[in-house]
Amino acid sequence: MLSHYATSKAFERSLKTEFWLTGLAAFAALSAIVLTIYLVRLLGHAALGNLLEAGILPMMGFNYMRLLPVLLSLALFLGLFISLTRQIQDHEAVIWANAGLAPQTWLRPILQLALPVTLVIALFSLVALPWLAQKRAEFEQTQGAQRRAILLAPGSFTETTSASGGYQVLFIEALDNTGGEARKVFIADERNGQLGVTLATTGVITEHPEGSRFLTLEQGRRYEHRPGADAYRTLEFKRYHTRLDPVAADPLSQGVRQMSTLSLIQDPKAAHLGELVWRIGYPLSALTLALLALPLSQFNPRSGRSFNIMFAILVYATYNNLVGISESMVAQGRLHPLLSLILLHGGALAVFYGLFVWRMTPLRWRARTP
Repeated sequence: MLSHYATSKAFERSLKTEFWLTGLAAFAALSAIVLTIYLVRLLGHAALGNLLEAGILPMMGFNYMRLLPVLLSLALFLGLFISLTRQIQDHEAVIWANAGLAPQTWLRPILQLALPVTLVIALFSLVALPWLAQKRAEFEQTQGAQRRAILLAPGSFTETTSASGGYQVLFIEALDNTGGEARKVFIADERNGQLGVTLATTGVITEHPEGSRFLTLEQGRRYEHRPGADAYRTLEFKRYHTRLDPVAADPLSQGVRQMSTLSLIQDPKAAHLGELVWRIGYPLSALTLALLALPLSQFNPRSGRSFNIMFAILVYATYNNLVGISESMVAQGRLHPLLSLILLHGGALAVFYGLFVWRMTPLRWRARTP
């Protein structure tokens, strides 16, 4: 007969293997779903001209990494809950209990999986996500400037910079198949305080070796007007050149999502404290949900597990929504950040302890056996 130590080690080894395999399967499935959704959405943006083709994969990466803590937390919870539910359904939990293993023994393999995953989530939420948010904002700014420089889609307005440094808005009714010849061109611009409107029948788009792009208009008319003056100036031309440089990017503003955790601590405004509560709270919620998976997985095999599954989903959704609500309340100055962490996560740990004592005691465990 195996000693209690050997039984305990065999139990932990078996459970850890199942936890890891189920968790990885859940993570892979969730990642595939999320990446597919993002790919379809970004392809739609690219088809509408709102995103360059070269930006599809980087934006997929930014979106996926931003959601990675959520995926890890959900995969951790699902991996534990599914594995523990199977143990109950196949009566393996009863066998381990009859072998002399106490309910507390289940916590060790759960924590051996949950703690490393929680550490990764903490590193992402506290360090990596702010950096990724900053890089994403910079990438979107660069993409916007490049798109305005490159994209001259028929039937849409495109904003560029004129040769004199002012703004100009172009509208092209049609382009030929090569994208080099435009028909029925409209340009509204501002140069040194003077407003102008240019109309032309045709135009040719050319690119110089240094990278600058020009639009040469033919057979058109230009109207100029200075605000405050009564007269307009009308010019007819056979050929007219305008430069298609991108609009200068606006200065990049830094939101709370892009601020480092240290910066949030050093500048304890209400909005910054709310963001800090979210960054600290998410790994705490992942760990607490991993612990809650143990009592939530207990069910009577005779009555089925549908109620337990629905209840577990409700607990997960409610807990994560409360994390967002606490962030909002702290950001509005309605709740102290430390109090919000204690009430939410301390309360969740109290719920775990109550459920664990109620559903995992040996008497109740035996009462649930068929």
